[in-house]
Amino acid sequence: MSDEVLRGYVGEMQDFIECVAYGRRPLCGFDLAYETVKVIYAAYRSAEEGKAIEIA
Repeated sequence: MSDEVLRGYVGEMQDFIECVAYGRRPLCGFDLAYETVKVIYAAYRSAEEGKAIEIA
Protein backbone atom coordinates (compact mmCIF):
# COMPACT_ATOMS: atom_id res chain seq x y z
CA MET A 1 0.00 0.00 0.00
CA SER A 2 1.39 3.42 -0.89
CA ASP A 3 2.26 6.14 1.59
CA GLU A 4 -0.41 8.41 0.08
CA VAL A 5 -3.11 5.84 0.77
CA LEU A 6 -1.93 5.24 4.33
CA ARG A 7 -1.86 8.94 5.16
CA GLY A 8 -5.35 9.54 3.77
CA TYR A 9 -4.46 11.74 0.81
CA VAL A 10 -6.25 9.50 -1.68
CA GLY A 11 -9.42 9.52 0.42
CA GLU A 12 -9.29 13.30 0.82
CA MET A 13 -8.90 13.85 -2.91
CA GLN A 14 -11.64 11.32 -3.69
CA ASP A 15 -14.03 13.06 -1.30
CA PHE A 16 -13.17 16.49 -2.75
CA ILE A 17 -13.73 15.35 -6.33
CA GLU A 18 -17.03 13.67 -5.45
CA CYS A 19 -18.21 16.83 -3.68
CA VAL A 20 -17.51 18.87 -6.78
CA ALA A 21 -18.88 16.28 -9.21
CA TYR A 22 -22.06 15.44 -7.29
CA GLY A 23 -22.65 18.68 -5.40
CA ARG A 24 -22.61 17.01 -2.00
CA ARG A 25 -21.11 18.11 1.30
CA PRO A 26 -17.72 16.77 2.46
CA LEU A 27 -17.64 13.68 4.67
CA CYS A 28 -15.68 15.64 7.29
CA GLY A 29 -16.30 19.30 7.84
CA PHE A 30 -15.05 22.31 9.75
CA ASP A 31 -15.97 20.97 13.19
CA LEU A 32 -13.68 17.94 12.85
CA ALA A 33 -10.88 20.09 11.42
CA TYR A 34 -11.19 22.56 14.31
CA GLU A 35 -11.09 19.84 16.96
CA THR A 36 -8.13 18.17 15.25
CA VAL A 37 -6.10 21.39 15.24
CA LYS A 38 -6.89 21.93 18.94
CA VAL A 39 -5.58 18.45 19.78
CA ILE A 40 -2.41 18.91 17.72
CA TYR A 41 -1.74 22.33 19.26
CA ALA A 42 -2.24 20.91 22.76
CA ALA A 43 0.22 18.12 21.97
CA TYR A 44 2.87 20.65 20.89
CA ARG A 45 2.29 22.75 24.01
CA SER A 46 2.43 19.66 26.19
CA ALA A 47 5.76 18.63 24.70
CA GLU A 48 7.16 22.14 25.10
CA GLU A 49 5.94 22.69 28.66
CA GLY A 50 6.41 19.10 29.85
CA LYS A 51 2.92 18.82 31.30
CA ALA A 52 -0.58 17.78 30.31
CA ILE A 53 -2.65 20.44 28.56
CA GLU A 54 -6.40 20.51 29.11
CA ILE A 55 -8.45 20.97 25.96
CA ALA A 56 -11.57 23.05 26.48
